[in-house]
Amino acid sequence: MIQNNVTDQNSMEAKSKKEAKEIIQLHYWFKDEAQGMDALVQNRSEYEFITIIKEVASILEIHVNVQIVPYAAVGVRRCFEISFVTRESKIRKVAYQTIFTTLVTLYSSSTIEKPNTKAITQLFEKAVKATKMKGVDPFVKQQHLRLFKLDIAQKQQKLSESMKLIKRRSNMYEPLLAYTRMDRISFLIEDQDHNPSSKAIYVPADTFGKFILTSNVLDPVVIEETVIEIIAPVLKMGNYKWKGFYDGEVHDFNMLSTEFKTLVLSGRIEFKYGSAIRCCLEICKKINNQGEEEITRYNILRVDKYFDKEKPIETPEGRKYKYKKKEKNAPTLFDGMDY
Repeated sequence: MIQNNVTDQNSMEAKSKKEAKEIIQLHYWFKDEAQGMDALVQNRSEYEFITIIKEVASILEIHVNVQIVPYAAVGVRRCFEISFVTRESKIRKVAYQTIFTTLVTLYSSSTIEKPNTKAITQLFEKAVKATKMKGVDPFVKQQHLRLFKLDIAQKQQKLSESMKLIKRRSNMYEPLLAYTRMDRISFLIEDQDHNPSSKAIYVPADTFGKFILTSNVLDPVVIEETVIEIIAPVLKMGNYKWKGFYDGEVHDFNMLSTEFKTLVLSGRIEFKYGSAIRCCLEICKKINNQGEEEITRYNILRVDKYFDKEKPIETPEGRKYKYKKKEKNAPTLFDGMDY
């Protein structure tokens, strides 16, 4: 009897482990009849695809293992078996397991520049519905669901703002676009017996280009007012960088305020140890090949004040800017009137 119970338990555990795995089939379709594929193109593309899997898992805060499983069929098909690590809480595991592979497919093959946020919202709503807590006190269940919905909203926000996913998808399609034999690729979610659990998503080769980023440059961040302690000002003509202390670190700065440079070069402003300026700062960024943001340069666009022995002194351009800003925000005769 004990042996039978152990056997049944092992059988249930094995079944549970099997249910915790899903397969994403990536299928390459060609214009010709040949079945082989350039190894470098395939490996470069699939490296990025696996990275997309890992990045989605990281944002969802779940642990997954990925391995290649064999597929006995004609053509070039790659099957990625996703197994969900059981360290996760039951609530999160059940919910995210129902949407994880769909999210990966969406983020690697969506036919618009950014993944469809409406579709993602529906997937997360499905995750909430998939969360079952039988035998749990109603009040406790309500609190759990409230926290779970908040957690899901935060994850959804991170997914929608993830430039890593956009960049990795771009990297994935670059070698495929250059591979002239390619006709299309498709994604299909399957169970462990290769039974489809979703409809296949097809991406024609003539649409690959829309997924590829044409520039790695991001929109600059402009900080209207900030203080920079000047360590090394530039006291001669030329495109030399200033050095200053900002945000807890030493950086090089491009002084783009011609008015302020003229004041410094003419000797009307003298810098000493600990001198500082209050200015408008532009931070320029780009995405590197890993999808991470990098700061490329700091530009000082306008200097409003400089400090002489900690005493703030307004610059002419600072006064002009303050006046324009005040004029722009001034009330008019028509403010508060109903039409």
